[in-house]
Amino acid sequence: MMQLFSKKTLHVDEIIEQIGVWWFRRSSIVFLFFFFIVIGCGVFSWYHSMYVFRWSEEREMEYRLSRNREVSFQKDRFESVLMMLTKRKESFDLTPVSRDLFYAETK
Repeated sequence: MMQLFSKKTLHVDEIIEQIGVWWFRRSSIVFLFFFFIVIGCGVFSWYHSMYVFRWSEEREMEYRLSRNREVSFQKDRFESVLMMLTKRKESFDLTPVSRDLFYAETK
């Protein structure tokens, strides 16, 4: 019958040496394995966030309403800026230009 435990003593130096030899021989495989695990987690996370993500009906309606309010607010702001620019143009048209800035000719 085979003995399960031998009476050999454990030497720490031999264990460290065996671990070092194992690591030297298989480190590229270990790094490749972890690389594929990280890539797989990234692909899963990307897929889940792009295609599986769902909002509740209430959350979706709240988002749509907030977007509509924001767009209408920006439309009002745009119209006020447009009105201000028209007033500036009218005030510029009313004031006469005394000379040409580029050729220094007076009118």
